Amino acid sequence: MTDAKIKYFEQLIATYTDNIRASDFKSNILIFFLSISISAVTSFRAELPRFLPILLLLTLPLCSIIILITAIYPRFRAVSGFSFHVKSSVGLNDFLDPPEDDEAIVLQLRYRCVALADILYRKIALFKVSMVICLIYLVTLLLLAVCGGVFALFR
Repeated sequence: MTDAKIKYFEQLIATYTDNIRASDFKSNILIFFLSISISAVTSFRAELPRFLPILLLLTLPLCSIIILITAIYPRFRAVSGFSFHVKSSVGLNDFLDPPEDDEAIVLQLRYRCVALADILYRKIALFKVSMVICLIYLVTLLLLAVCGGVFALFR
């Protein structure tokens, strides 16, 4: 039964790590398209309404980029029982031999799942916040484009 448990947790860990990588990839793509949209908006700066400062309009994508970079930034929260060391002074004593007891191995795998679930949750939460900001930005651009087109028809 313990071999089945170990295989189950290894598959769960693989799923978490794949989703963490996918989240980082999506964040990179979104940063790329936001960067392109910023240059496109600034190139049409003269056609924007005078009451709308360009810097105010660009705060939305810039905030979204900052949040996405924060989501991509590698970080690891210490979880008790999981010995994954990220520090400047790592020594031989920090790395213990793996346990020989199957139950202890399962416990280590559970701690690893907890750590990866925490990382994935934080990445997805930051990505969602960034997506909401991006949607507000796109709706604002759409409204500006529609209002500018309607205004140009009645000139």
